Amino acid sequence: LLGTSMGGFIGQTIALREPDLIRSVMLCHTGSQHAIPQEVLVERLEALETISMDEYAALVASQALAQPADPFVEEWLRDMILELIPYYAMLLAIIIGRM
Repeated sequence: LLGTSMGGFIGQTIALREPDLIRSVMLCHTGSQHAIPQEVLVERLEALETISMDEYAALVASQALAQPADPFVEEWLRDMILELIPYYAMLLAIIIGRM
């Protein structure tokens, strides 16, 4: 299992929950815990079911960036979130314990 950044966090979670599925782990640029409050994670997971993906990306970007955010950075983050939403939703569900 190879994970970098958020993927490393996902990899750690999977390795801890399903150790029989993992032969070895390589992690880069990641941490062993997240600093996102549980209520924010729940809000994000529930929002995935109720708002558009564009609105969702804007929500997460606004929560993640110091305000006022640089428009270029905010647009870059929204685009990245839109590309990763399927994986991000799985990560949120794992962290919150709904998987």
